[in-house]
Amino acid sequence: MKDIQLILTRRVKYIITIASLFVTSATLHLQFAITKYFGEQDSTRLALALIKSIHNNKLQGDGYIPFSTPLYIKFFYQALEHGWIEIANLPATMTYVSIISSSVVTICSFIIVILLTNSYLSAITSSIVLQFNPAFFVNSIYGFPSIVSLSIFMASLAIYYISWNREANKRITLISISLFLYIVSVMTKVDAVMATAAFFYLFLFTVRKMVKELSRH
Repeated sequence: MKDIQLILTRRVKYIITIASLFVTSATLHLQFAITKYFGEQDSTRLALALIKSIHNNKLQGDGYIPFSTPLYIKFFYQALEHGWIEIANLPATMTYVSIISSSVVTICSFIIVILLTNSYLSAITSSIVLQFNPAFFVNSIYGFPSIVSLSIFMASLAIYYISWNREANKRITLISISLFLYIVSVMTKVDAVMATAAFFYLFLFTVRKMVKELSRH
């Protein structure tokens, strides 16, 4: 009975922490959100490609944009084409998507660190420190696919690591979900490919952990 209460208490604690991190991250970045204009040149170039596509009734882009962010530009093209958002609201909508994505990154960071270290303090500290990382902060307050891709990649990474603590059938399902999310993250921003090595690190970390546990018996 005490074990069940302990598990429930821990779960409630983690749920509250995750919800708090999401709200804290979103609130922090909303204070500095760039919603009236596009945050930088590539963001502006992407938006112009979208507006041009809507004008010509065909998805198109200049230079590397269509090839480096295929899912991101496709999503916003469909949203504009179907009238879900107005062109005038494009800067703000892109920014809000980035803010939500940065909150997801924060949550996934907390989950991954607590799984790796089994330390609540380390996980919560790393998530708070992340908010003040200059690159993370800047990418969170304007609309661009980098932070969106990162959020999906981090979710993929977290699910991949969790899968190794599950039974074989569940593990296959979770790894499949992780692979799907990884592909989505790459299609959102191809730069995500450069972080693929993180999966190999988690795999090696898991193997070493299993070897240590077996050596104790």
